[in-house]
Amino acid sequence: MNHTFTRVVSLIMGALILVYIGFQAYRAYYKPYPTETANTYTQPETLDAEVFAVRKEQYVFSSNQGYLLDRTEDGGKVSKDGVLALAFPSQENVTDYLRLEEIQKEINSLNSLTLMKNASGLLDLDFINRDINAAVNEAETVIESGDLKSLSYYESELLKQLNKHQLVTGQLHSFEDKLSTLRDEQQQILQKPEITKTEILSPLSGYFISRVDGYEETVDYDTVRDLQYDQVAAYIASGPAAVPPDCIGKVVSEFDWYLICNVDLKRMPSLSTGTVLSINLPLSGVDALPVTVERFYSSDMQKGTLILSCNLMNERLSNLRKETGQIVLKQHNGLRIGKSAIRMVDGVQGAYVLTGNKVSFKTVKILYEGDEDDYVIVELNNDRNSIKLYDNVIMRGKDLYDGKIMR
Repeated sequence: MNHTFTRVVSLIMGALILVYIGFQAYRAYYKPYPTETANTYTQPETLDAEVFAVRKEQYVFSSNQGYLLDRTEDGGKVSKDGVLALAFPSQENVTDYLRLEEIQKEINSLNSLTLMKNASGLLDLDFINRDINAAVNEAETVIESGDLKSLSYYESELLKQLNKHQLVTGQLHSFEDKLSTLRDEQQQILQKPEITKTEILSPLSGYFISRVDGYEETVDYDTVRDLQYDQVAAYIASGPAAVPPDCIGKVVSEFDWYLICNVDLKRMPSLSTGTVLSINLPLSGVDALPVTVERFYSSDMQKGTLILSCNLMNERLSNLRKETGQIVLKQHNGLRIGKSAIRMVDGVQGAYVLTGNKVSFKTVKILYEGDEDDYVIVELNNDRNSIKLYDNVIMRGKDLYDGKIMR
């Protein structure tokens, strides 16, 4: 009997302990009034539009059927009769030519370091370490951006700094062994049959783009400012033309180029010629590209056509043709807080803020509220009754009022 009684008591005590632990855990983790810190935020208000890039483009042709080696990067400036590419009869010739260039660069770099050491007697290790870190960071950034064409420069720079480090730390007293090895390799390549190459020259000055897409002759560059709504719609919906088989790229002879698009007038403000906007091009990895309004007109009360110009160029922009752009209509600068925190109290819009254990009601002026966003941007001002930077804004909860003390 006593044994049974003891077991029952033990079970009851165990259950009570579990209830107590559960209650304490509930108190620790349950927050009936969760808060969020108000922080500064810049919210662009954008309008999506299908854009089409128009440039004054001319095909570059080559009858050479060999292996091509570009000598100008995409988006790089070229002069008339400047070398765009080299044509070689075999892939081995291309490999040998590039290796000879690399060897000569390494020899020049090592000779330069030797002269520097002899002239100064000592190189600053702190500066060298700093430059090594900078080269590594730059290389990582280039890899992350996908701009692998620029990677070779930072590899060479890193090798140069590592060679300096070896000199200063005494791991290496001279570069004679390295230079000898490089010269031997250089001679081995030069002893092969002479590398024959043909230069492919630019027919005019401008900037070179190796990629061709078949849209080069779709739109007449000289009449782009006069395009109508239906024409723009047709160009955007069109497919590419066949590219000539002997085409190796194109040269853009005018540095100003255009983005044409049709827009919804319900959200587009009235724009005048010369207005500077910015546009995001996510597919091309381009943010806040500055563009100028060349023409803006409406075909009816709902549809409009926008002609934008730009004179910037790089590899990413050179490959742009058609994609969905985000035209930035306005930038909203203020405080970002959760949409669920906004309340109406006695006809006044605001939110509750927790300071210590005291609740206060503070007013807000909403600058931006997206239909699909779970936050709003509110004005940051000097009114002591409005929400301030770093306020702990109560996101949800019942029975809140100004002056309430949290227990």
